[in-house]
Amino acid sequence: MMMKKQLHAILKQFGLMCIAASQLLTGAVLIWFVLRVTVGDQLLFVRVMSYLLPWLFLGLGVSFLIALLARRRGLAGLTGLLLLPFLYQFGPIFLPKQSVAQVDDAACQFRVMSYNVNMNNENNIKPIAELIRAQSPDILTLQEMVPRVGNPLQAELQADYPYQLLDDTPGLGRVVMSRYPLQPYSSQLDDERIQQVLVETPAGLVMVFNMHPAPAMASGWVEQHRVFQEVAQVISETDKPILLLGDFNSTPFSQNYYLIDNLLTDVHAEVGQGFAMTFPNFKRAITQNRSWITRLVLSMPPLAHIDHIFVSEQFHPLNIKLLPETAGSDHYPLVAEVALDGCENHRMEDGAIRYCHPSLPANLRQGCLRSQPGSGADVVFRSAKLALHARQEHSLSYE
Repeated sequence: MMMKKQLHAILKQFGLMCIAASQLLTGAVLIWFVLRVTVGDQLLFVRVMSYLLPWLFLGLGVSFLIALLARRRGLAGLTGLLLLPFLYQFGPIFLPKQSVAQVDDAACQFRVMSYNVNMNNENNIKPIAELIRAQSPDILTLQEMVPRVGNPLQAELQADYPYQLLDDTPGLGRVVMSRYPLQPYSSQLDDERIQQVLVETPAGLVMVFNMHPAPAMASGWVEQHRVFQEVAQVISETDKPILLLGDFNSTPFSQNYYLIDNLLTDVHAEVGQGFAMTFPNFKRAITQNRSWITRLVLSMPPLAHIDHIFVSEQFHPLNIKLLPETAGSDHYPLVAEVALDGCENHRMEDGAIRYCHPSLPANLRQGCLRSQPGSGADVVFRSAKLALHARQEHSLSYE
């Protein structure tokens, strides 16, 4: 009997603790919601809560169930009310996606990839390169390419990506690699963390932004806001197709993110599934003998979705995936496939697409690659020679 009473007392105490935790979480989310609407992300509390918003959403769901089981009608009502905007925000990314609109035969398909390799990852150059080769992107944006990481990685990938443009701002480092020719580009953007290049694709010039703005968690929000405003201004004045990729250091729930989202399409929001948390990769720290408690903490899943791929209205998002491996980085890479109209100028009578690098002499142009429509062929143009890297599922031939 005594043990039964003790067990009942323990369960009661545990129930009270759960109710108190639910009240605390619900109150914090309510305060966040009011401040988010009235003051915005200028407050650190608002930014931190926005960073962890998906986890708060899951916590609210548990709090709602606890309130129902405890018959706390007031708490259940308030928690349920707060859940509504969360369901509106998060619900679509868990629903089955509608079939993508049929892409016109004249469209070019590209695979693009964004990857923050981590500036202290110099011991994993070959694994990073192999991870990239396994995805075989046509256009690749890399962040934190400081010399000790960037120099050997660029050399390792030179045969796969002969077109490379480096923005070697000290301490930062961004690189765009491509199977297509690249042109450096400068606009009124006055920020050393944003790289702009033009890619000479079969469908014409595409403007690529390689993003890595400063974090806004501490005192950097004002500066990050200025950068996002400048990027949004450049986007609004550009008539070229745009690919905007990178480590944004901002979640889809931040005000700065919406400055871009109002102008471009987030590929994950359009065709992706789930939260797609990209940072941090705690598992990379489990490399030494550590206590089981430390290993348990470091086995946590990533907390935030701060890496993004955006496209302009000329593109058709097809699919996107979050890679399960990082090759030692603290960021999980994103890979997307998109289609762009405009390959009809390079289409031949049999329906295949032909593309010649403009610098090739006329006597070498008979060797141009011919790829079947929609094959997503990987083409490398190396000086006056053509090298073909074909995925196994693609049917390619030379003319």
